[in-house]
Amino acid sequence: INDLINAQQQLSTGMTVTILDFMNRIAADRGAPLIPIIKIEESAGEEVLHMSGTAVFSGNKMIGELDGKETRGYLWAANAVEQAVVMATVDEDRVGIEVLRASGSISPEIDENGEISMVIRTTAKGSIGSERGKRDFTTPEGVRKLLEAFAGEIEGEIRACLEKSKELHADVFADVERRREE
Repeated sequence: INDLINAQQQLSTGMTVTILDFMNRIAADRGAPLIPIIKIEESAGEEVLHMSGTAVFSGNKMIGELDGKETRGYLWAANAVEQAVVMATVDEDRVGIEVLRASGSISPEIDENGEISMVIRTTAKGSIGSERGKRDFTTPEGVRKLLEAFAGEIEGEIRACLEKSKELHADVFADVERRREE
Protein backbone atom coordinates (compact mmCIF):
# COMPACT_ATOMS: atom_id res chain seq x y z
CA ILE A 1 0.00 0.00 0.00
CA ASN A 2 2.85 2.35 0.85
CA ASP A 3 4.46 1.79 -2.59
CA LEU A 4 1.11 2.42 -4.29
CA ILE A 5 0.57 5.69 -2.41
CA ASN A 6 4.14 6.85 -3.08
CA ALA A 7 3.79 6.11 -6.81
CA GLN A 8 0.49 8.02 -6.99
CA GLN A 9 1.96 10.91 -5.01
CA GLN A 10 4.89 11.15 -7.42
CA LEU A 11 2.44 11.33 -10.33
CA SER A 12 0.40 13.86 -8.36
CA THR A 13 -2.81 11.89 -8.67
CA GLY A 14 -2.90 10.88 -5.02
CA MET A 15 -1.94 12.26 -1.65
CA THR A 16 -0.26 10.90 1.45
CA VAL A 17 -2.16 11.23 4.72
CA THR A 18 -1.17 9.45 7.91
CA ILE A 19 -3.85 8.10 10.23
CA LEU A 20 -2.70 10.57 12.89
CA ASP A 21 -3.00 13.52 10.47
CA PHE A 22 -6.44 12.35 9.40
CA MET A 23 -7.67 11.97 12.99
CA ASN A 24 -6.23 15.40 13.91
CA ARG A 25 -8.07 17.00 10.97
CA ILE A 26 -11.34 15.37 12.02
CA ALA A 27 -10.83 16.55 15.61
CA ALA A 28 -9.92 20.10 14.49
CA ASP A 29 -13.29 20.40 12.72
CA ARG A 30 -11.71 22.74 10.18
CA GLY A 31 -12.69 22.10 6.60
CA ALA A 32 -13.18 18.71 5.00
CA PRO A 33 -10.58 16.06 5.86
CA LEU A 34 -9.26 14.13 2.85
CA ILE A 35 -7.79 10.64 2.58
CA PRO A 36 -6.83 8.47 -0.42
CA ILE A 37 -9.22 5.74 -1.57
CA ILE A 38 -7.69 2.33 -2.22
CA LYS A 39 -9.80 -0.33 -3.89
CA ILE A 40 -9.23 -4.00 -4.55
CA GLU A 41 -9.79 -4.87 -8.20
CA GLU A 42 -9.39 -8.05 -10.17
CA SER A 43 -6.85 -8.11 -12.98
CA ALA A 44 -5.88 -11.25 -14.89
CA GLY A 45 -7.51 -13.39 -12.21
CA GLU A 46 -5.61 -11.74 -9.33
CA GLU A 47 -6.65 -9.16 -6.78
CA VAL A 48 -4.75 -5.93 -7.21
CA LEU A 49 -4.75 -2.75 -5.12
CA HIS A 50 -5.70 0.35 -7.08
CA MET A 51 -5.76 3.94 -5.91
CA SER A 52 -9.06 5.52 -6.86
CA GLY A 53 -9.22 9.20 -5.97
CA THR A 54 -9.70 10.87 -2.61
CA ALA A 55 -12.41 10.47 0.01
CA VAL A 56 -13.95 13.69 1.34
CA PHE A 57 -15.24 13.73 4.90
CA SER A 58 -17.48 15.88 7.01
CA GLY A 59 -16.56 15.10 10.58
CA ASN A 60 -16.06 11.35 10.71
CA LYS A 61 -18.44 10.55 7.82
CA MET A 62 -17.43 10.15 4.18
CA ILE A 63 -19.64 12.46 2.10
CA GLY A 64 -18.13 12.02 -1.36
CA GLU A 65 -14.99 11.60 -3.34
CA LEU A 66 -12.67 13.43 -5.70
CA ASP A 67 -11.64 11.58 -8.84
CA GLY A 68 -8.02 11.67 -10.10
CA LYS A 69 -8.50 14.93 -12.02
CA GLU A 70 -10.21 16.64 -9.06
CA THR A 71 -7.55 15.32 -6.68
CA ARG A 72 -4.78 16.78 -8.82
CA GLY A 73 -6.74 20.05 -8.98
CA TYR A 74 -6.59 20.12 -5.19
CA LEU A 75 -2.86 19.29 -5.25
CA TRP A 76 -2.11 22.15 -7.70
CA ALA A 77 -3.73 24.66 -5.32
CA ALA A 78 -2.21 23.05 -2.21
CA ASN A 79 1.33 23.37 -3.61
CA ALA A 80 1.67 19.59 -3.52
CA VAL A 81 2.33 18.65 -7.17
CA GLU A 82 5.72 16.99 -7.28
CA GLN A 83 5.69 15.46 -10.73
CA ALA A 84 2.94 15.08 -13.26
CA VAL A 85 2.19 14.56 -16.90
CA VAL A 86 -0.41 16.95 -18.27
CA MET A 87 -2.02 16.04 -21.57
CA ALA A 88 -2.72 19.24 -23.51
CA THR A 89 -4.76 19.40 -26.70
CA VAL A 90 -4.07 22.03 -29.34
CA ASP A 91 -6.65 21.73 -32.12
CA GLU A 92 -6.30 18.01 -32.95
CA ASP A 93 -2.74 17.59 -31.66
CA ARG A 94 -2.12 15.94 -28.25
CA VAL A 95 0.99 16.83 -26.26
CA GLY A 96 2.16 15.21 -23.04
CA ILE A 97 3.95 17.78 -20.89
CA GLU A 98 6.13 16.46 -18.08
CA VAL A 99 5.90 18.87 -15.15
CA LEU A 100 9.36 19.54 -13.75
CA ARG A 101 8.43 22.14 -11.13
CA ALA A 102 5.16 23.49 -9.85
CA SER A 103 3.91 25.75 -7.10
CA GLY A 104 0.51 26.82 -5.94
CA SER A 105 -1.03 29.12 -3.39
CA ILE A 106 -4.40 30.19 -2.09
CA SER A 107 -4.80 33.66 -0.65
CA PRO A 108 -7.70 35.93 0.30
CA GLU A 109 -8.25 39.17 -1.58
CA ILE A 110 -10.66 42.04 -0.95
CA ASP A 111 -12.01 43.93 -3.97
CA GLU A 112 -13.02 47.60 -4.14
CA ASN A 113 -16.54 46.73 -2.89
CA GLY A 114 -15.19 44.96 0.20
CA GLU A 115 -16.03 41.51 -1.20
CA ILE A 116 -13.66 38.79 -0.02
CA SER A 117 -12.61 36.07 -2.43
CA MET A 118 -9.99 33.37 -2.42
CA VAL A 119 -7.48 33.48 -5.26
CA ILE A 120 -5.67 30.36 -6.39
CA ARG A 121 -2.38 30.90 -8.20
CA THR A 122 -0.30 28.17 -9.79
CA THR A 123 2.86 28.12 -11.82
CA ALA A 124 4.34 25.13 -13.57
CA LYS A 125 7.36 24.44 -15.73
CA GLY A 126 7.58 21.43 -17.94
CA SER A 127 8.97 19.88 -21.04
CA ILE A 128 7.35 18.14 -23.95
CA GLY A 129 7.41 14.43 -23.24
CA SER A 130 5.28 13.17 -26.13
CA GLU A 131 3.57 14.66 -29.13
CA ARG A 132 0.91 13.36 -31.50
CA GLY A 133 0.07 15.60 -34.37
CA LYS A 134 1.47 17.78 -37.09
CA ARG A 135 1.76 21.20 -35.44
CA ASP A 136 5.21 22.75 -35.03
CA PHE A 137 5.52 23.76 -31.39
CA THR A 138 8.90 25.46 -31.92
CA THR A 139 7.37 28.54 -33.55
CA PRO A 140 6.23 31.50 -31.41
CA GLU A 141 2.59 30.79 -32.35
CA GLY A 142 3.00 27.08 -31.57
CA VAL A 143 4.58 27.83 -28.18
CA ARG A 144 1.82 30.33 -27.34
CA LYS A 145 -0.93 27.83 -28.22
CA LEU A 146 0.79 25.05 -26.26
CA LEU A 147 1.21 27.26 -23.16
CA GLU A 148 -2.47 28.26 -23.36
CA ALA A 149 -3.52 24.61 -23.60
CA PHE A 150 -1.20 23.62 -20.72
CA ALA A 151 -2.55 26.41 -18.49
CA GLY A 152 -6.11 25.53 -19.53
CA GLU A 153 -5.66 21.89 -18.47
CA ILE A 154 -4.31 22.92 -15.05
CA GLU A 155 -7.10 25.47 -14.60
CA GLY A 156 -9.64 22.83 -15.61
CA GLU A 157 -8.38 20.43 -12.94
CA ILE A 158 -8.55 23.13 -10.25
CA ARG A 159 -12.04 24.18 -11.37
CA ALA A 160 -13.19 20.54 -11.32
CA CYS A 161 -12.05 20.29 -7.68
CA LEU A 162 -13.77 23.56 -6.80
CA GLU A 163 -17.02 22.41 -8.42
CA LYS A 164 -16.94 19.09 -6.59
CA SER A 165 -16.19 20.92 -3.33
CA LYS A 166 -19.28 23.11 -3.91
CA GLU A 167 -21.39 20.09 -4.86
CA LEU A 168 -20.41 18.31 -1.64
CA HIS A 169 -20.75 21.50 0.45
CA ALA A 170 -17.26 20.77 1.75
CA ASP A 171 -14.33 23.16 2.05
CA VAL A 172 -11.53 20.88 0.89
CA PHE A 173 -9.14 23.85 0.72
CA ALA A 174 -9.55 24.98 4.37
CA ASP A 175 -6.49 23.09 5.54
CA VAL A 176 -4.12 24.03 2.69
CA GLU A 177 -1.92 26.42 4.71
CA ARG A 178 -1.50 23.90 7.52
CA ARG A 179 -0.59 21.13 5.05
CA ARG A 180 2.14 23.36 3.61
CA GLU A 181 3.65 23.87 7.04
CA GLU A 182 3.86 20.10 7.62
